[in-house]
Amino acid sequence: MMWDMGGEVEVDGLQFDPEVSRQIESVYTTPDVIEQRRVVRAALALRPGDRVLDVGVGPGLLAAEMAGEVGPDGRICGIDISASMLAIAGTRTDIPGGPGIELELATVARIPHPAESFDVVVSTQVFEYVDDVAGALEEVRRVLRPAGRV
Repeated sequence: MMWDMGGEVEVDGLQFDPEVSRQIESVYTTPDVIEQRRVVRAALALRPGDRVLDVGVGPGLLAAEMAGEVGPDGRICGIDISASMLAIAGTRTDIPGGPGIELELATVARIPHPAESFDVVVSTQVFEYVDDVAGALEEVRRVLRPAGRV
């Protein structure tokens, strides 16, 4: 179930406040998670001009790194269920040589973008918290262009 909690969206008991969000950000700066982001970016094989959606953008570290790879002609959008996570990600939206990162409060169950909007959709540490994985994957497929990468 999903509930709007005044700027926070709680999904099946998952709720983030500013303190929890800061703790998550600190975990995301550890060497093992930095390496995880490197491996994810290598697997995505981003190209200049790619349009990318980061589902569960969290503190925005992956989005910021991807922005440098897609360059000024690319697009990086991030959605998250937590306004406090988006506030942290918002500190990373201006990347020299990259596009501005667009952030929105949303869930993977209802991605607020038109069909075939993205060349790449990435999501780490999100689907294990989603009850309707098949429905969420259908929503990802909807916003991914034909031959896009996930």
